[in-house]
Amino acid sequence: MATIDACDWRSRVLLLVVTTVLVWVGLGVSRSTGAEAFTISGTVKAQSTGLGVYETQVVVREASTEKQVATGLTAIDGSYSTEPSIPAGTYNIEYIPPVASGYGTFQDRNEAISGNRTINVLLVPAGSAHFSGRLFGEGGVALANATM
Repeated sequence: MATIDACDWRSRVLLLVVTTVLVWVGLGVSRSTGAEAFTISGTVKAQSTGLGVYETQVVVREASTEKQVATGLTAIDGSYSTEPSIPAGTYNIEYIPPVASGYGTFQDRNEAISGNRTINVLLVPAGSAHFSGRLFGEGGVALANATM
């Protein structure tokens, strides 16, 4: 029967401990050097009814380049989550409802993302909007002969 020298046994244990520590440190370093990635989630609902707008496309683009970086699609209750995760930055987010829904597209421009975000959107019916009233200038003074 072979015997293990006490010095040899200690060397093997020390080697095992050092190897284990190096592996764990290596895993920790590789995780910490990668950029953090975040998800955008929320709901898309109809302003008039409060119901989810099913199958609304959510498109996330880098604000500076308009390069598409993530997408999502709403569920029947209007909930969505974008994939893949994105790094911190400034993004334009477009909500595109199905054509047959009767709702207009909404763009959320220059949205700063620095963590997981919940963005809830209310869509209004597509079509033109009509405004009327008077225009006011500096100090709240009504502008003469100016209407809209």
